[in-house]
Amino acid sequence: TAGGNATKLTDALFGIRYYLEGKNDKNNEDLIEGMSALKSKSHRPDVQDMPLVSDGSYIRVYENPWCMPLGMLAEDSLSTFSAGRMNPLDFQDHLANMIDGKPGSEINYFEHFALDAPKLQNLTQEDGEGALKVYRRVAEDKDTTARLNYQVHTTGKRSAYVTISETFNTYNSNIYLDDQPVSNKRSGNVTTSQVLNVSGANEGEKTQKLSIQMHRNKDSFTLNNVALFTLDEDALLQAVDFQRENGLKLTQFSSTSFSGTFVSKEETPYLLLS
Repeated sequence: TAGGNATKLTDALFGIRYYLEGKNDKNNEDLIEGMSALKSKSHRPDVQDMPLVSDGSYIRVYENPWCMPLGMLAEDSLSTFSAGRMNPLDFQDHLANMIDGKPGSEINYFEHFALDAPKLQNLTQEDGEGALKVYRRVAEDKDTTARLNYQVHTTGKRSAYVTISETFNTYNSNIYLDDQPVSNKRSGNVTTSQVLNVSGANEGEKTQKLSIQMHRNKDSFTLNNVALFTLDEDALLQAVDFQRENGLKLTQFSSTSFSGTFVSKEETPYLLLS
Protein backbone atom coordinates (compact mmCIF):
# COMPACT_ATOMS: atom_id res chain seq x y z
CA THR A 1 0.00 0.00 0.00
CA ALA A 2 1.10 3.55 -0.68
CA GLY A 3 -0.22 6.69 1.01
CA GLY A 4 -3.06 7.06 -1.46
CA ASN A 5 -4.08 3.40 -1.42
CA ALA A 6 -5.23 3.02 2.20
CA THR A 7 -8.27 1.05 3.40
CA LYS A 8 -9.88 0.76 6.82
CA LEU A 9 -7.94 -2.49 7.24
CA THR A 10 -4.53 -0.97 6.48
CA ASP A 11 -5.34 1.92 8.83
CA ALA A 12 -6.10 -0.71 11.50
CA LEU A 13 -2.93 -2.73 10.80
CA PHE A 14 -0.62 0.28 10.89
CA GLY A 15 -2.17 1.65 14.08
CA ILE A 16 -3.47 4.88 12.55
CA ARG A 17 -5.21 6.40 15.59
CA TYR A 18 -6.18 9.78 14.14
CA TYR A 19 -6.79 11.18 10.68
CA LEU A 20 -6.27 14.86 9.91
CA GLU A 21 -8.31 16.33 7.07
CA GLY A 22 -7.47 19.79 5.73
CA LYS A 23 -10.44 22.00 4.99
CA ASN A 24 -8.48 23.55 2.11
CA ASP A 25 -10.80 26.48 1.49
CA LYS A 26 -9.91 27.62 -2.02
CA ASN A 27 -10.75 31.19 -1.05
CA ASN A 28 -7.93 31.12 1.51
CA GLU A 29 -5.43 29.18 -0.61
CA ASP A 30 -3.69 32.26 -1.96
CA LEU A 31 -4.30 34.43 1.10
CA ILE A 32 -2.89 32.26 3.88
CA GLU A 33 0.67 30.95 3.67
CA GLY A 34 0.89 27.16 3.80
CA MET A 35 -2.79 26.48 3.01
CA SER A 36 -1.77 24.50 -0.07
CA ALA A 37 -0.24 21.88 2.27
CA LEU A 38 -3.76 21.04 3.47
CA LYS A 39 -4.82 19.76 0.06
CA SER A 40 -5.92 16.14 0.22
CA LYS A 41 -3.30 13.68 -1.09
CA SER A 42 -5.82 10.86 -1.44
CA HIS A 43 -9.56 10.31 -1.91
CA ARG A 44 -10.90 8.95 1.40
CA PRO A 45 -14.71 9.15 1.73
CA ASP A 46 -14.51 6.33 4.32
CA VAL A 47 -12.88 8.78 6.75
CA GLN A 48 -16.34 10.32 7.21
CA ASP A 49 -17.30 7.06 8.99
CA MET A 50 -14.90 7.96 11.83
CA PRO A 51 -16.06 10.04 14.84
CA LEU A 52 -15.13 13.72 14.49
CA VAL A 53 -13.18 14.74 17.63
CA SER A 54 -12.01 18.23 16.67
CA ASP A 55 -13.11 20.79 14.09
CA GLY A 56 -10.63 23.65 13.87
CA SER A 57 -10.35 26.60 11.53
CA TYR A 58 -8.31 24.69 8.95
CA ILE A 59 -8.21 21.00 10.04
CA ARG A 60 -10.76 18.40 11.10
CA VAL A 61 -9.51 15.56 13.32
CA TYR A 62 -11.16 12.13 13.24
CA GLU A 63 -10.47 9.22 15.62
CA ASN A 64 -10.07 5.81 14.02
CA PRO A 65 -12.27 3.20 15.80
CA TRP A 66 -10.57 0.40 13.84
CA CYS A 67 -7.06 1.01 15.24
CA MET A 68 -5.24 -2.21 16.24
CA PRO A 69 -2.34 -2.40 18.74
CA LEU A 70 1.35 -2.24 17.78
CA GLY A 71 1.66 -6.03 18.25
CA MET A 72 -1.07 -8.33 16.89
CA LEU A 73 -1.60 -12.06 17.44
CA ALA A 74 -1.44 -14.14 14.26
CA GLU A 75 -2.04 -17.72 13.17
CA ASP A 76 0.79 -20.03 12.15
CA SER A 77 -0.07 -19.71 8.43
CA LEU A 78 1.31 -16.17 8.54
CA SER A 79 4.88 -17.54 8.62
CA THR A 80 4.63 -19.08 5.13
CA PHE A 81 2.22 -16.66 3.46
CA SER A 82 3.42 -14.94 0.29
CA ALA A 83 1.63 -12.10 -1.46
CA GLY A 84 3.21 -12.69 -4.88
CA ARG A 85 1.31 -10.60 -7.45
CA MET A 86 -1.99 -10.98 -5.62
CA ASN A 87 -4.58 -8.21 -5.89
CA PRO A 88 -3.97 -5.95 -2.83
CA LEU A 89 -7.49 -6.45 -1.47
CA ASP A 90 -7.33 -10.23 -1.88
CA PHE A 91 -4.04 -10.06 0.03
CA GLN A 92 -5.62 -7.95 2.77
CA ASP A 93 -8.49 -10.45 2.94
CA HIS A 94 -6.05 -13.33 3.57
CA LEU A 95 -4.12 -11.31 6.14
CA ALA A 96 -7.27 -10.32 8.03
CA ASN A 97 -8.20 -14.00 8.34
CA MET A 98 -4.84 -14.70 9.97
CA ILE A 99 -5.22 -12.07 12.70
CA ASP A 100 -8.94 -12.15 13.54
CA GLY A 101 -8.67 -14.83 16.26
CA LYS A 102 -10.93 -17.23 14.36
CA PRO A 103 -8.64 -20.07 13.18
CA GLY A 104 -10.28 -22.54 10.84
CA SER A 105 -12.89 -20.05 9.63
CA GLU A 106 -12.66 -18.14 6.36
CA ILE A 107 -14.39 -14.76 6.36
CA ASN A 108 -14.84 -12.82 3.15
CA TYR A 109 -13.67 -9.42 4.43
CA PHE A 110 -13.52 -7.86 0.96
CA GLU A 111 -16.28 -9.08 -1.36
CA HIS A 112 -15.27 -8.91 -5.03
CA PHE A 113 -17.61 -7.63 -7.76
CA ALA A 114 -16.82 -7.39 -11.47
CA LEU A 115 -17.59 -4.08 -13.14
CA ASP A 116 -19.40 -3.91 -16.45
CA ALA A 117 -17.25 -3.23 -19.48
CA PRO A 118 -16.39 0.46 -19.83
CA LYS A 119 -17.83 2.80 -22.41
CA LEU A 120 -15.09 3.94 -24.76
CA GLN A 121 -14.66 7.64 -25.44
CA ASN A 122 -12.31 8.35 -28.35
CA LEU A 123 -10.72 4.92 -27.83
CA THR A 124 -10.75 1.58 -29.61
CA GLN A 125 -9.98 -1.76 -27.99
CA GLU A 126 -7.55 -4.46 -29.13
CA ASP A 127 -6.74 -7.80 -27.54
CA GLY A 128 -3.41 -7.88 -25.74
CA GLU A 129 -1.25 -10.66 -24.34
CA GLY A 130 -3.08 -12.87 -21.82
CA ALA A 131 -5.65 -10.87 -19.86
CA LEU A 132 -4.30 -7.54 -21.06
CA LYS A 133 -6.46 -5.27 -23.18
CA VAL A 134 -4.94 -2.54 -25.31
CA TYR A 135 -6.78 0.74 -25.89
CA ARG A 136 -5.71 3.13 -28.67
CA ARG A 137 -6.62 6.73 -29.30
CA VAL A 138 -8.95 7.28 -32.28
CA ALA A 139 -8.67 11.00 -33.02
CA GLU A 140 -5.28 12.29 -34.08
CA ASP A 141 -5.94 15.55 -32.22
CA LYS A 142 -4.30 15.04 -28.81
CA ASP A 143 -6.56 17.68 -27.24
CA THR A 144 -9.61 15.47 -27.83
CA THR A 145 -10.35 13.63 -24.57
CA ALA A 146 -9.79 9.85 -24.63
CA ARG A 147 -11.35 7.95 -21.72
CA LEU A 148 -12.55 4.62 -20.34
CA ASN A 149 -15.82 5.33 -18.47
CA TYR A 150 -17.06 2.82 -15.85
CA GLN A 151 -20.27 2.88 -13.81
CA VAL A 152 -19.62 2.09 -10.12
CA HIS A 153 -22.75 1.34 -8.08
CA THR A 154 -22.44 1.23 -4.27
CA THR A 155 -25.09 0.63 -1.59
CA GLY A 156 -23.61 2.87 1.10
CA LYS A 157 -23.81 0.12 3.76
CA ARG A 158 -20.15 -0.82 3.30
CA SER A 159 -16.96 1.00 2.46
CA ALA A 160 -16.25 0.42 -1.21
CA TYR A 161 -12.92 0.28 -3.03
CA VAL A 162 -11.96 -0.10 -6.68
CA THR A 163 -8.68 -1.71 -7.67
CA ILE A 164 -7.13 -0.27 -10.81
CA SER A 165 -4.62 -1.98 -13.06
CA GLU A 166 -0.94 -1.53 -12.15
CA THR A 167 -0.36 -0.48 -15.77
CA PHE A 168 -1.89 2.94 -15.05
CA ASN A 169 0.29 5.69 -13.59
CA THR A 170 0.72 9.46 -13.65
CA TYR A 171 2.75 9.24 -16.87
CA ASN A 172 0.07 7.62 -19.01
CA SER A 173 -3.30 8.44 -17.42
CA ASN A 174 -5.41 10.49 -15.02
CA ILE A 175 -8.31 9.23 -12.90
CA TYR A 176 -11.65 10.97 -12.33
CA LEU A 177 -14.74 10.28 -10.20
CA ASP A 178 -17.80 12.05 -11.59
CA ASP A 179 -15.39 14.21 -13.61
CA GLN A 180 -13.47 15.34 -10.50
CA PRO A 181 -9.73 14.50 -10.54
CA VAL A 182 -8.50 11.85 -8.09
CA SER A 183 -4.84 11.42 -7.16
CA ASN A 184 -3.12 8.55 -8.98
CA LYS A 185 -0.54 7.31 -6.48
CA ARG A 186 1.20 4.39 -8.17
CA SER A 187 4.89 5.13 -8.58
CA GLY A 188 8.28 3.43 -8.67
CA ASN A 189 8.41 -0.33 -9.25
CA VAL A 190 5.09 -1.26 -7.57
CA THR A 191 3.70 -4.22 -9.53
CA THR A 192 0.24 -4.67 -8.04
CA SER A 193 -3.04 -2.86 -8.63
CA GLN A 194 -3.60 0.45 -6.87
CA VAL A 195 -6.60 0.91 -4.57
CA LEU A 196 -9.11 3.76 -4.86
CA ASN A 197 -11.67 4.43 -2.10
CA VAL A 198 -14.98 5.29 -3.78
CA SER A 199 -17.54 5.24 -0.93
CA GLY A 200 -17.84 5.20 2.83
CA ALA A 201 -20.26 2.98 4.76
CA ASN A 202 -22.36 5.93 5.94
CA GLU A 203 -23.08 7.25 2.47
CA GLY A 204 -26.31 6.54 0.64
CA GLU A 205 -26.75 4.32 -2.40
CA LYS A 206 -25.23 5.95 -5.46
CA THR A 207 -23.76 5.36 -8.90
CA GLN A 208 -20.55 7.16 -9.83
CA LYS A 209 -18.71 7.50 -13.11
CA LEU A 210 -15.12 6.30 -12.85
CA SER A 211 -13.03 7.60 -15.74
CA ILE A 212 -9.49 6.67 -16.72
CA GLN A 213 -8.27 9.32 -19.12
CA MET A 214 -5.31 8.78 -21.41
CA HIS A 215 -2.51 11.29 -21.03
CA ARG A 216 -2.40 13.64 -24.01
CA ASN A 217 1.20 12.54 -24.77
CA LYS A 218 0.14 8.89 -25.20
CA ASP A 219 -1.45 7.07 -28.12
CA SER A 220 -2.29 3.85 -26.22
CA PHE A 221 -2.35 2.21 -22.81
CA THR A 222 -3.00 -1.31 -21.47
CA LEU A 223 -5.41 -2.61 -18.85
CA ASN A 224 -5.60 -5.93 -17.03
CA ASN A 225 -8.06 -5.42 -14.19
CA VAL A 226 -10.58 -2.99 -12.74
CA ALA A 227 -12.78 -4.41 -9.97
CA LEU A 228 -15.02 -3.32 -7.09
CA PHE A 229 -14.59 -4.58 -3.49
CA THR A 230 -16.81 -3.90 -0.47
CA LEU A 231 -15.66 -4.30 3.15
CA ASP A 232 -17.50 -6.35 5.79
CA GLU A 233 -17.54 -3.65 8.48
CA ASP A 234 -18.85 -5.86 11.31
CA ALA A 235 -16.22 -8.56 10.71
CA LEU A 236 -13.43 -5.97 10.81
CA LEU A 237 -14.71 -4.56 14.12
CA GLN A 238 -14.74 -8.09 15.60
CA ALA A 239 -11.12 -8.61 14.52
CA VAL A 240 -10.17 -5.25 16.07
CA ASP A 241 -11.91 -6.19 19.34
CA PHE A 242 -9.99 -9.50 19.44
CA GLN A 243 -6.65 -7.74 19.00
CA ARG A 244 -7.40 -5.02 21.54
CA GLU A 245 -8.26 -7.68 24.11
CA ASN A 246 -5.42 -10.11 23.38
CA GLY A 247 -2.75 -8.20 21.43
CA LEU A 248 0.20 -6.26 22.80
CA LYS A 249 -0.63 -3.94 25.69
CA LEU A 250 2.19 -1.45 26.13
CA THR A 251 3.56 -0.92 29.63
CA GLN A 252 6.46 1.30 28.52
CA PHE A 253 7.26 3.15 25.30
CA SER A 254 10.03 5.54 24.30
CA SER A 255 11.88 6.54 21.14
CA THR A 256 14.36 3.66 21.63
CA SER A 257 12.46 0.87 23.39
CA PHE A 258 9.08 -0.50 24.36
CA SER A 259 7.70 -3.33 26.46
CA GLY A 260 4.32 -4.87 27.07
CA THR A 261 2.26 -8.03 27.53
CA PHE A 262 -0.01 -10.12 25.33
CA VAL A 263 -2.10 -13.30 25.60
CA SER A 264 -0.96 -15.91 23.08
CA LYS A 265 -2.58 -19.30 22.47
CA GLU A 266 -1.63 -22.40 20.49
CA GLU A 267 -3.75 -21.31 17.51
CA THR A 268 -2.20 -17.81 17.54
CA PRO A 269 1.52 -18.46 18.15
CA TYR A 270 2.90 -15.37 16.36
CA LEU A 271 3.14 -11.72 17.38
CA LEU A 272 2.94 -9.53 14.28
CA LEU A 273 4.57 -6.11 14.75
CA SER A 274 3.53 -3.42 12.30
